[in-house]
Amino acid sequence: MYLILIRHTKVSIDSNICYGQLDVPLEKNYEIEFQKIKKFLLQFEPYQILTSPSNRCKQLARCLRKDNFFENSVLLEMNFGNWEGKNWGEIPQLEIELWYEDFVNYKIPNGESFQELYFRINHFFKNFNFTQNQVWITHAGVIRSLVCSVFNLDLKHAFSFDVDYGSITILQKKYDKWNLKTLNVNLENLTYILNTEF
Repeated sequence: MYLILIRHTKVSIDSNICYGQLDVPLEKNYEIEFQKIKKFLLQFEPYQILTSPSNRCKQLARCLRKDNFFENSVLLEMNFGNWEGKNWGEIPQLEIELWYEDFVNYKIPNGESFQELYFRINHFFKNFNFTQNQVWITHAGVIRSLVCSVFNLDLKHAFSFDVDYGSITILQKKYDKWNLKTLNVNLENLTYILNTEF
């Protein structure tokens, strides 16, 4: 049983803008990237698709399965509340400092903390009924949370590994235990692992 976690492909937004659950568009070359992902996933058929309701995730779901997929808000990125859509320079400095000091527990005004994001996705993951391979199209924060969950990592280490745009992270369930098969395989390396046996 496999759980394939895919981060949405690269977005077209100024890098100085804070966004989490804010809907932002994908870069123009996303269709080329979608086809690489679609080809890679052939080896995991049949699989079910769950996607974040964000358009940047649903576009890939539609490419893979037209309308045969499920949306679930639990797969949304962290809610950045009052910071959503703001330039980082416009956010009160004290709030940013408090977040930097303890990003795990600091709750962004009208948003959530990383701990809350972790609880949201971990509860869903632990209670999900896995009956077939799953493809979850989601966001970096969700993928970091799931990797921390599988390895019982302290959340303060959640940013000690990369989760690139369009990258694929694969978990495999064997004898009721989840193992990490790949972490952050980016689109440039997909061809390299296409012939890997899973």
